[in-house]
Amino acid sequence: MINEATQAFTTQEIIELCRNSSPGIPAMAVRDLQDVLTDPYLKETGFFKRQEHPSEGPIFSMTPPVRFDLATSSPRPAPLLGEHREEIRRELEQKMTRKADRSLDCAD
Repeated sequence: MINEATQAFTTQEIIELCRNSSPGIPAMAVRDLQDVLTDPYLKETGFFKRQEHPSEGPIFSMTPPVRFDLATSSPRPAPLLGEHREEIRRELEQKMTRKADRSLDCAD
């Protein structure tokens, strides 16, 4: 029923009819992802940042809502599965070796 009644109007016309009614009816357009990515205000404020992901290619991410004057790094994609495996393994081995050495020192 609503679908048929609204077919003759644009989205903006329906929003204005709702807002200008008495009492005003809160109304807003439902946007899809493409609408959001091309929104003029979001583009102007740099809300989205295009990045290259190592395995997925170009992706869009939201910029942090807070900016610091001294911040020099920018957000980057999450690491790939297993990307830091060797570094973590070496770090854990070093910690385990130090712990074992301390245990031996206490046994003496």
